[in-house]
Amino acid sequence: MPFFDPIRIGASGTVDTAFTVNRSARYSRPDNHYSSKQPSSAGNRRTFTISTWVKRSNQDVNGALFYAGTSVGANHDDTDAFLFNSSNQINFVGEESQTVKYDLVTNRLFRDPAAWYHIVLAVDTTQGTASNRIKLYVNGVQETSFATETYPSQNYELFVNSTVSGGYTSGNIHVLGYTGSGRGLDGYLAEYHLIDGQQLTPSSFGETNLTTGQWVPKDTSGLNFGTNGFRLQFSDNSGTTATTLGKDTSGNSNNFTPNNFSVAAGTGNDSLEDTPTNNFATLNFLKQPSSGGVITNGNLVGSGSANSFRSYLSTIYVSSGKWFCEVEVHALRMFVGIAREDADSENNYLGYLANSYCYSDLFGKFNNGSSSSYGDTYAANDVIGVALDLDNGTLIFYKNGVSQGTAFTGLSGSFALGFSTYDSDSSASINFGQRAFNYTVPTGYKKLNSANLPDPTILLPNKHFDTLLYTGNSSTQSITGLNFQPDWVWIKKRVSGGSTNHHVFDSVRGVHKHIPPNTTSS
Repeated sequence: MPFFDPIRIGASGTVDTAFTVNRSARYSRPDNHYSSKQPSSAGNRRTFTISTWVKRSNQDVNGALFYAGTSVGANHDDTDAFLFNSSNQINFVGEESQTVKYDLVTNRLFRDPAAWYHIVLAVDTTQGTASNRIKLYVNGVQETSFATETYPSQNYELFVNSTVSGGYTSGNIHVLGYTGSGRGLDGYLAEYHLIDGQQLTPSSFGETNLTTGQWVPKDTSGLNFGTNGFRLQFSDNSGTTATTLGKDTSGNSNNFTPNNFSVAAGTGNDSLEDTPTNNFATLNFLKQPSSGGVITNGNLVGSGSANSFRSYLSTIYVSSGKWFCEVEVHALRMFVGIAREDADSENNYLGYLANSYCYSDLFGKFNNGSSSSYGDTYAANDVIGVALDLDNGTLIFYKNGVSQGTAFTGLSGSFALGFSTYDSDSSASINFGQRAFNYTVPTGYKKLNSANLPDPTILLPNKHFDTLLYTGNSSTQSITGLNFQPDWVWIKKRVSGGSTNHHVFDSVRGVHKHIPPNTTSS
């Protein structure tokens, strides 16, 4: 099975299934997307499990995965909030009468815009041991290191599964992508579950692929969901009602009402094929221009800055095969094309450097800062197709489905696809195939997603490379837990206090010689 999520590669396992997630729902913070439901009756407020797959878009902002409590936009009186905080940590916090009663904040940060994370929150406040009352798992592994770690008292009743009114509302509301107090979610959600009455582990929702060691979703149709439990698969994109996009497929009919979503054809479609089992390229938020340029709408729209070149490139680079994407121009000045890894500057235009190539709305084609005549001019609302053939080293552009001829030849290396803007009004949307293309894909070209990538040479990376955490004891100790004998070791301090250089050792020079890679020392 091809894959492209190094963050989800785990230990070897015993299963190898073929469960497929078909669709996800895109939550856009600027568009005020959220899904909501008010429980008709109370469920188990002491014991429950929330499980979801999420792919982040915007970062360094609060983004709610789940909210239970007072109505959307109200003050936090009697609420539970499960979210990414503005420091990119996962946070689960509960407030009663505006006093924090429990609060877990991970030390680990979650900043990868190219990966799908599986996150499980498992609660059972009847447990005698405080740390067992709330358990948090990411990609099948329990989080045990917290920057803030406050647990609820034994038998405490949370506001998940509640119908109790808070200080600002007549009832309790459950919300995905909460919009109040600046907590709107930017990202994609898939296979969202609430299990009412059970504290489950991740194995109820996912499993380790035997071939790749990758943590993957599995079919959960056989679970006991409980009274208020639900399963949102976002698979019915025939409408944006509670019985279509918000339909609960658990059998409980605990449907959620989608707010401000669209399933209409085109760039505004929020029902996409980007899922944990087929991860599509988006624009790389980590390569967002240093100032001025903005990436929005699930990292599929890039907007420019006044009198400044800004580039937006795919999260997936390719070095072989035939690949296609479409760029829908919203406003000019535009440069649509590709950039090799050594020419992917986000603060300049595609075509400026020797190994970047583009088709401009005004100047024809560009490479290495020089333009030459090519194709027709294009304007706002035109759709530019990018056909990159790395088996033959060619690049062809299409305008509204019509080939403009071969623009460049002799291409080799690893490339990203994307576009550049110039001016604060210039912007465009890109489509790597997560929704229907506007025009027919040229024969032999593929969508840019993980299912179309070639199988990696090394299927189980942790037999050759891995990260191992340990606590020093100021003396000799044996560090174990790897699946191989390392020939190269990079040691880095991971706690605060004092400054210590990194140390890199290798088996050729021996343990008495090292390099400090975080310094400029020879």
